[in-house]
Parts: sequence; structure tokens; C-alpha cells
Amino acid sequence: MLVDDFIRYRSRPSDEQIENLRAFTRYGERTDPIAFVGREDILDHITTLIQDKRQDSSLQSITQLVQGAPGAGKTSLLNELERVNRGDHVTVVRLDGEDLSEPLVVAEEFIASIGANASDIGESSTHTRRTTGDIKIAQHQTGRETRSASALERIERGASMWRSLTPLLDVDANHVFLLLVDEAQRVDKTRGKDINETVTSLHTGGYATANLRILPVFAGLSDTSERLEKVGLTRNAAPPHRLGALTLDHAQEAAERFMDDERIGIRHLFPHVTRTDLARTFAVASEGWPRHLHNYLTGLAIELVHDYERPQPNGGVSVAAALAYGHEQRCNYYDDRLQSADLGFVEDALIALSREHGTLATLNGDDIAKHVADRHPAEADLVREKIALAVHAGVLERRSDLGRREYAYPIPSFATYMANECSRKRTLTQMQAALETRMQSLEKEERNREHGLER
Repeated sequence: MLVDDFIRYRSRPSDEQIENLRAFTRYGERTDPIAFVGREDILDHITTLIQDKRQDSSLQSITQLVQGAPGAGKTSLLNELERVNRGDHVTVVRLDGEDLSEPLVVAEEFIASIGANASDIGESSTHTRRTTGDIKIAQHQTGRETRSASALERIERGASMWRSLTPLLDVDANHVFLLLVDEAQRVDKTRGKDINETVTSLHTGGYATANLRILPVFAGLSDTSERLEKVGLTRNAAPPHRLGALTLDHAQEAAERFMDDERIGIRHLFPHVTRTDLARTFAVASEGWPRHLHNYLTGLAIELVHDYERPQPNGGVSVAAALAYGHEQRCNYYDDRLQSADLGFVEDALIALSREHGTLATLNGDDIAKHVADRHPAEADLVREKIALAVHAGVLERRSDLGRREYAYPIPSFATYMANECSRKRTLTQMQAALETRMQSLEKEERNREHGLER
């Protein structure tokens, strides 16, 4: 890894490279990684299932589950699945977990996906049919839009979703719909009546007369399979693909491929040995976590842009500054996770237990409950609910291999954050609150004293 903080250029970046670096920093975490590495086995497995489904209509669809903490690369995997499989007798439909309880939204997305395929074909006679691969859709654009609107109106009035969509489709026997559902943990289990038809249809291949072949892929947090099971979406489901940290070699490869990309052009700026050391430094700092690695690379891009705008006499960038940016973003991410979970006194328990047991230890649910009960008895009944929220928000994950009530932080540095930075923040917040309370008390005493003098 790098020892020197400041690394010098072999040659300065061009204007075009700087613009590409600026674009990378602007899009931040929404930018897909330039290099897709470390998840090829899952990508190949699901792609093979798609091709098998195309070749043999009798094969039952095996629902695929992808689970992992926020930032593990679930959305990037779905994006790569779409990129690799779109076309070639495959139509990709993208949904969010919340959409599954809205048959109208599901229908709209299917229609939009079909329309996107149809738009690739030139217009022909209004009395013929348009073909995209093996999907045949009504030729006349206005007529298709009218039929689509009519189908959506029927669904909105409560008609069967798949029965209403059937007139829009004439599906070739080899065609597959790849249904990619992100944030699948958001499925609304309270909408049982609305979701029933959608769920049933996904497992039976759509309404019988439509004869759709659908391969669902659900991606979500570590409790996704439990939430999907409650609404029946795990029937015919394979064991989940669990995404964790990349190996350090894979993380280093991702960083090197980022720097070697011609659009970025970092390979021209520094010697090969420097790039290798720099990639390893970021891989180790990120713990192999894709989101964190992305942030460290963003820090490097920011430093390159900053030096371009305010060049140093000898030309170069600060590695420490890039690492500091990545670390700050990592802490912000952990803080956001905690705020979204709103754990209350359970957060205090996690901080205390993390400091007591060390950053690599697992946490026992009974220990968490006891800590809360000893200090805040009135909140003891809420502990189980709050722990479930912590799992749902990606703060904790269940360690089923160690027992029903064992939990761990999904990323080692999350435990460090809880034991150190978060603890310090909590102490400062408490000190600030105490100071504000004391100031208010002094102000009240001063007002009372002045009122007494006036009397």
C-alpha cells in the first residue's frame, strides 16, 4: 500500500478527463461502478436460468432472491442483469418492492417495457403487426396506446390485471420476461387483497391465456426473504444469494479497472506501480464494501479535479485527503442508517455493547433487551420491535448460524463507528442538550430576578 501521502503526476489530466471526473463526482452513489467484479457467479447463474427458461417452456420459474446490507451492490447486480440480458427474446421489467401491491403500476411497467421494445422497429402498414424479436404487438401506435389505456382503465376498476393485459400481447413460445424488483423489502404486506393476483400470477406465469414466462428476481435487505414469505412471494424460491463484502483482490481489481478506464484516464497520470498501490490502499480502507470503495474513488476524483482547478507547483494529489473524504462519507452513511431506523434506547444499548465486547463480536438479543430493561424499564416491551427495525434498516443482520437471537453488524467498520464515532457524537449531543437546558434555566432565573426587582 502507499506510504507517501502526496503522489505526483507522470502527466497532467486533459480537459476531457477532468470533465469525466467531474461527472463521476456529481452523480456520486447513483453512478454504476465502471467495473462489475466479484458477482459474476450470480450473474451467470441467473442468466443461465433465463436461457433454460427460453428453451424449455415446461420448466418452472425459480424465483431468485438477492439479499445484502445497503451498499453491497444489489442494484448494480440488477443493472448488470438488465444490460446482459435485454433483447435476445428477453424483455426486462423493472419494479420497486412497493409497486407489487399495485396491480395498476405493475401493468403500466409491463406495457412500458413492451412499448420500449416496439419503439425499436420502424412503422409499417396499419393492417400488419409489429414484431420485436418474438413479441408481436398491435402495429398502429395510436391504436396500441388506446388499447393500453383501455386495459389500464379496466384494471383500475378492479378487473384482473393479466386478463386485461392479454389482448395487448401475442407472446412467442421462446420469450421470457425478466422481472427485476429492487428494494423488495418494501413490499406492503398490509395490501393482501391487492397483491394476491400479482403474487399468484408471478408463480403461474401470468394469466393462463397469456402464457407468459416470467423469471422474478427480488433484491433487498437481509430480512427480505422473511417479508416476501409473508405475502407468498417465496414459493418456488431458491435459497437467497447473499451479497457481502468483495474480497480484497476483487475490490483492488475494481479500483484498478476504474483508474484504467480511458474515460477517466488515471492510467496516464501515474506509473503502474503507483496505481496498483493506490488501488490496494482504497480496497483495504473500504473493507471490500462496494459503496465505500466507490466513495474512496470519488475522493480521488475530487482531489484530481481540485488540483486541476488550483494546481500545485509540482503537480499531484493527496491520498490522505481522498481517504478522509471516503471516511467522512462512510460515517455519514452509518449515521443515515441509524436515523432511518429510529432505534431510541436500543441505539444506546448497541453503543454500550459495542464498546464493551469489541468491534468484531456478535450481539445477543437478550443482552440488548437486558441493557434497555435495566436503564429504561418502560421501553423494554419495544426492544424486539426495535431490533427488527435495525435489521430492516441494515444496521444489524441476523446470524442464523449462531442462534435465533444473535446479531452482527453487516460491515466491521459499522461496529467501530458505533463504539467510537457514534459514542462521541452521542456524548457531544448529550452535553449540548445539558448545556442548553442549563442556559434555559439561567435565563429563567434572570427573568425571575428582574421581575422581582421591578416589583
